[in-house]
Amino acid sequence: MLKPSSPVHQLEVIDHDAFLRNCQLVKPDALINGVYELHEILAERWSAVIPQLCRNQREALTDCLQAIRREFLFGCLTCLRAHSTDGENYRRKAIEFCAFGIQMIRFPLSSKVWLEALKSKTKYRSYKNMFKVMTVLKDVADTGIELSMLYEELCKEVHASPYAIKTQTRIYVDEKGQRLNYLNYHDDYNEDERCALAQRFVTGIEADFFTILTFATAMRMQFPDLDMSRWNEKVQAFLELLESEKSRIKDVR
Repeated sequence: MLKPSSPVHQLEVIDHDAFLRNCQLVKPDALINGVYELHEILAERWSAVIPQLCRNQREALTDCLQAIRREFLFGCLTCLRAHSTDGENYRRKAIEFCAFGIQMIRFPLSSKVWLEALKSKTKYRSYKNMFKVMTVLKDVADTGIELSMLYEELCKEVHASPYAIKTQTRIYVDEKGQRLNYLNYHDDYNEDERCALAQRFVTGIEADFFTILTFATAMRMQFPDLDMSRWNEKVQAFLELLESEKSRIKDVR
């Protein structure tokens, strides 16, 4: 049990308080539920193509789909806990799982390389040489190019770089001189910062949406007879919801 004086315990208390406050600010339920419902439909459609896949594809791709959903949920949670930049790391991984899943849909033999990657250093090198995010995404019609551009931006934030420092910290001046503060929106942040957090949440949700949309597009390209009518209806409904929520959140103060 951590003592109340522990810095980790103090951070947990601050995080929880920030989560409750930011949920009231952003009102995230509609957007989170909208993306989650798309995940549910995609999983149901995925089950329809499983009989057409080899054993390695079934195992590896199911893992990737589950991982994409996990990263989506933890990305939302982390942003609402006021660590919006840290939340982007989950989005970046979701895009990677999406790209690698698409590769295994297209090239069944690559799923064997994926599953064997942890068996030896040689096999892991083979995996690293074969799975390239940008190469895969740029071959997906409509959404792939846009998702690859988003991935590049997210890499700037999650890697140790000058860009990451700029998006995670700021320097301000008070009576004690220059101070360094983390951009975590924990304290009594001002109106502009509240608006910035709300907008970061929405752009994160949009990234989650484009990630599964790209995966679904690749599925449709590989399995043209797959019935995606329910998916299409839900995508259209979500796009309308997204535009409505963007307008609402623009006025968050």
